[in-house]
Amino acid sequence: VQGSRPAVSVLRGVPAPATGAAGALAALLAQLERRPDDAALLLDAYALACRAGDLGVATDLLDRWEQASRVARRQGAFTDDAGSAASLRAADLRQFLPS
Repeated sequence: VQGSRPAVSVLRGVPAPATGAAGALAALLAQLERRPDDAALLLDAYALACRAGDLGVATDLLDRWEQASRVARRQGAFTDDAGSAASLRAADLRQFLPS
Protein backbone atom coordinates (compact mmCIF):
# COMPACT_ATOMS: atom_id res chain seq x y z
CA VAL A 1 0.00 0.00 0.00
CA GLN A 2 1.42 3.33 -1.00
CA GLY A 3 0.43 6.38 0.99
CA SER A 4 0.69 10.06 0.24
CA ARG A 5 2.66 10.91 3.38
CA PRO A 6 6.45 10.68 3.29
CA ALA A 7 8.06 8.03 5.49
CA VAL A 8 9.65 9.62 8.54
CA SER A 9 12.39 7.74 10.35
CA VAL A 10 11.75 7.17 14.04
CA LEU A 11 15.35 6.16 14.73
CA ARG A 12 17.59 8.63 16.51
CA GLY A 13 21.37 8.47 16.65
CA VAL A 14 21.54 5.70 14.05
CA PRO A 15 23.95 6.24 11.16
CA ALA A 16 22.65 6.15 7.63
CA PRO A 17 23.05 2.78 5.93
CA ALA A 18 26.31 2.26 4.09
CA THR A 19 25.93 1.85 0.38
CA GLY A 20 28.24 0.40 -2.23
CA ALA A 21 30.88 -2.30 -2.11
CA ALA A 22 33.09 -0.51 0.43
CA GLY A 23 30.26 -0.20 2.96
CA ALA A 24 29.18 -3.79 2.47
CA LEU A 25 32.78 -4.95 2.80
CA ALA A 26 33.17 -3.07 6.07
CA ALA A 27 30.03 -4.77 7.40
CA LEU A 28 31.27 -8.23 6.41
CA LEU A 29 34.70 -7.58 7.91
CA ALA A 30 32.97 -6.69 11.19
CA GLN A 31 31.03 -9.97 11.04
CA LEU A 32 34.26 -11.86 10.34
CA GLU A 33 35.68 -10.56 13.62
CA ARG A 34 33.05 -12.69 15.36
CA ARG A 35 33.20 -15.62 12.91
CA PRO A 36 36.73 -15.55 11.45
CA ASP A 37 36.58 -19.03 9.89
CA ASP A 38 33.17 -18.76 8.20
CA ALA A 39 33.95 -19.83 4.62
CA ALA A 40 30.77 -18.30 3.19
CA LEU A 41 31.44 -14.90 4.78
CA LEU A 42 35.07 -15.03 3.69
CA LEU A 43 34.08 -15.71 0.09
CA ASP A 44 31.45 -12.95 0.11
CA ALA A 45 33.95 -10.50 1.59
CA TYR A 46 36.51 -11.55 -1.03
CA ALA A 47 34.08 -10.73 -3.83
CA LEU A 48 33.35 -7.32 -2.32
CA ALA A 49 37.05 -6.58 -1.79
CA CYS A 50 37.66 -7.37 -5.46
CA ARG A 51 34.76 -5.10 -6.43
CA ALA A 52 36.12 -2.34 -4.20
CA GLY A 53 39.57 -2.75 -5.77
CA ASP A 54 41.33 -3.56 -2.48
CA LEU A 55 44.06 -6.03 -3.50
CA GLY A 56 45.56 -6.49 -0.03
CA VAL A 57 42.27 -7.26 1.67
CA ALA A 58 41.09 -9.48 -1.21
CA THR A 59 44.31 -11.53 -1.16
CA ASP A 60 44.11 -11.99 2.60
CA LEU A 61 40.45 -13.02 2.44
CA LEU A 62 41.08 -15.54 -0.34
CA ASP A 63 43.95 -17.09 1.63
CA ARG A 64 41.73 -17.30 4.72
CA TRP A 65 38.90 -18.83 2.69
CA GLU A 66 41.23 -21.45 1.24
CA GLN A 67 42.42 -22.37 4.75
CA ALA A 68 38.87 -22.49 6.13
CA SER A 69 37.84 -24.74 3.23
CA ARG A 70 40.71 -27.12 3.97
CA VAL A 71 39.77 -27.29 7.65
CA ALA A 72 36.11 -27.91 6.85
CA ARG A 73 37.08 -30.64 4.41
CA ARG A 74 39.25 -32.36 7.03
CA GLN A 75 36.38 -32.18 9.51
CA GLY A 76 34.08 -33.88 7.02
CA ALA A 77 31.92 -30.83 6.31
CA PHE A 78 32.24 -31.55 2.58
CA THR A 79 30.84 -34.90 1.58
CA ASP A 80 30.86 -34.49 -2.17
CA ASP A 81 33.61 -33.94 -4.71
CA ALA A 82 33.11 -30.15 -4.72
CA GLY A 83 34.96 -29.84 -1.42
CA SER A 84 38.03 -31.59 -2.78
CA ALA A 85 38.37 -28.88 -5.43
CA ALA A 86 38.88 -25.98 -2.98
CA SER A 87 42.47 -25.36 -4.11
CA LEU A 88 41.44 -25.41 -7.75
CA ARG A 89 38.62 -23.01 -7.00
CA ALA A 90 41.00 -20.70 -5.15
CA ALA A 91 43.28 -20.69 -8.18
CA ASP A 92 40.30 -19.83 -10.35
CA LEU A 93 39.19 -17.10 -7.97
CA ARG A 94 42.63 -15.44 -8.04
CA GLN A 95 41.88 -14.22 -11.57
CA PHE A 96 39.38 -11.78 -10.04
CA LEU A 97 41.96 -10.07 -7.82
CA PRO A 98 42.12 -6.35 -8.55
CA SER A 99 45.27 -5.10 -10.22
